[in-house]
Amino acid sequence: MDARVVPLVRRFAAVPDDADTADEEAIRIRSGLSKAFDWVDLLAAYRTVVLAGAGSGKTFELRSQAEQLRAKNRRAFFTRIEDINADLPNGCKIRTSKDLSEWLASEDEAWFF
Repeated sequence: MDARVVPLVRRFAAVPDDADTADEEAIRIRSGLSKAFDWVDLLAAYRTVVLAGAGSGKTFELRSQAEQLRAKNRRAFFTRIEDINADLPNGCKIRTSKDLSEWLASEDEAWFF
């Protein structure tokens, strides 16, 4: 990891079904009445979508999570949405198309960012 990078302790919140309750949920999380999620929670979930504004660091952080899992010998893949096309194996930035093919032939879990 780049020595100039400061690791963040991100907290995540579920998106309410009703957009009008989003502010209320944020207040509940800040006051401790609702649970905010962290990366441990997100990585344990079967699937998760991370939404945030442009420039908030999503790409950097998702890539970093894939690299950290890979360092623990877990199957993790990263690609930018704009790089996904009909040929996904070549769009993966972390891991190779060979790694993806090996995972597809296995019964192992994998993380896609």
